[in-house]
Amino acid sequence: TAASAGHIAAAWRLGELLDFGRGVRRDEREAVRWYRQAAEGGCPQAQSGLALLLEDGRGCDRDDEEALRWHLVAAERGMA
Repeated sequence: TAASAGHIAAAWRLGELLDFGRGVRRDEREAVRWYRQAAEGGCPQAQSGLALLLEDGRGCDRDDEEALRWHLVAAERGMA
């Protein structure tokens, strides 16, 4: 897939689909994986999505410090 090939927008979109169960079985653990790939690639939507999952401990261990860091990075890129 494009996401597997490192396409940032595709990784974000796949994370979103998995996060919300749109057209696929909901899998928050996999959503974290794909959001993280896109977030590290600079996608503010993925940075925000990852922050929310980290904040709530959905699909991963809760990590308020990392969640705050991603919220701040996303905010710097225009995600309020």
